[in-house]
Amino acid sequence: MKPKANLGLAGTGIPDKIQKARIYATRIDENPSSFPNASPSPAELRAGATALETSYEPAQNGVAVNTTTTSSMHDDEAILDALVVKLSHYVEDLPGCTPALITLLGMVVKGPGGNYGGLFGGKSSTVGCASLRTPKVKGACYLFQKFQGLNPPTEADWQFEGISTHVTYEATGLTSVTKYWFRVIPIVGQVQGTPSAAFDIVIK
Repeated sequence: MKPKANLGLAGTGIPDKIQKARIYATRIDENPSSFPNASPSPAELRAGATALETSYEPAQNGVAVNTTTTSSMHDDEAILDALVVKLSHYVEDLPGCTPALITLLGMVVKGPGGNYGGLFGGKSSTVGCASLRTPKVKGACYLFQKFQGLNPPTEADWQFEGISTHVTYEATGLTSVTKYWFRVIPIVGQVQGTPSAAFDIVIK
């Protein structure tokens, strides 16, 4: 049976949809041999994310919005959802598609035994710090790992950052104006789950 992506669009907020679409685009750009002739393309994903961000920002910032603006936001959200669904079908239909390939794209694998979906939130708003956020896994605590460098780390490169029982974590004491890579591993009992894909942040 071919692995399937679990998108969870109905339970995902607009900011997360925008961020995920951009992550998918970045993963395709970083792994062209794994995602040949991706459909939709990274440019289409970024354009869809930007359009939704543009129509969503007035409401987010407390600006009064009219019915036309609200309608446009819902239309843009539906368009981005359709692009993401199309992308999931693309990766599922790739010859030899595996759970690891779906995870590499940044998506969650559907069904029992599916791989952990990924570190989908991360930003640096404070000097020397990174705020991380991860999808919830029932009964899990979260092992956060880091790597400082321009290029994605190998398995041996990962360093311990911290453990948390919460889905949010603040990494501190980082070097400013430097790229860091982060990932998270859910731990349930004594069993470690599948690591998330790597997520890079330039520290403020």
